[in-house]
Amino acid sequence: PKARSKPKVPPPPSLPAPKKPEAESLERSSSPERQPLEVRFREASSPEEERRKRPRKRLLTTDGESILKGVIWHEILKKPKGW
Repeated sequence: PKARSKPKVPPPPSLPAPKKPEAESLERSSSPERQPLEVRFREASSPEEERRKRPRKRLLTTDGESILKGVIWHEILKKPKGW
C-alpha cells in the first residue's frame, strides 16, 4: 500500500495593514502625564497592638504516633489521582 500524500496546508492569513503614524500620535497624546510615586514607610506598631494578638493555638502534636496517624488520614482523605 502506498502512503497517503499530505494535504496542502493553507497559506497563513495576511498580516493586518500597518498603522498610520497619525493614528499612533493620537493614541500617545491621550495618555495622562506621569507622576512620581511617593514612598511612605509603615509606622512602627505600638506594643499594645502586639499584646492583643493571641498566639496561635497548636492543634497538632509532634510525637511520632500522632504524626503517623496524620499522614495516614491525609492519604485516606486526599482525592485519588486523576480525580
